Amino acid sequence: MIPLSMTPQELRPDEDFARYVPGQPGETRQRDAEDVAGVIARKHCAGRKGRVDGAGIVESLNGEPGRNDDSSCAVGWLLSSLAPHECALLITRCGVSPRSLARHVRARPVRNDGLVRFLNQFAVPPDRAG
Repeated sequence: MIPLSMTPQELRPDEDFARYVPGQPGETRQRDAEDVAGVIARKHCAGRKGRVDGAGIVESLNGEPGRNDDSSCAVGWLLSSLAPHECALLITRCGVSPRSLARHVRARPVRNDGLVRFLNQFAVPPDRAG
């Protein structure tokens, strides 16, 4: 038997993320959002050519995937190694929606099962919709 932590994870469909209704009051952008995102981005994008700043990362994550600017390219680096607790910070402190994060994961060749498992918690299947 393969342990759960080693099984490949599939991201739930976009429609399931559309049904998620934020229930926590902290799921809005905080004043220090750019600082928080900047620290996370610099940690994960160290060694990458080009400067990464928090404002660009938050803007890219809240925007449509597929743009070709430097911050959007850095998002791919970020998502490939982002830990679930850092993803929670992006959602609760930086105002990035789980649906937007899921769209970016889907648009890039990202293999981060921990991130996918974390994001799938925000997907609401049709049979559980309110």
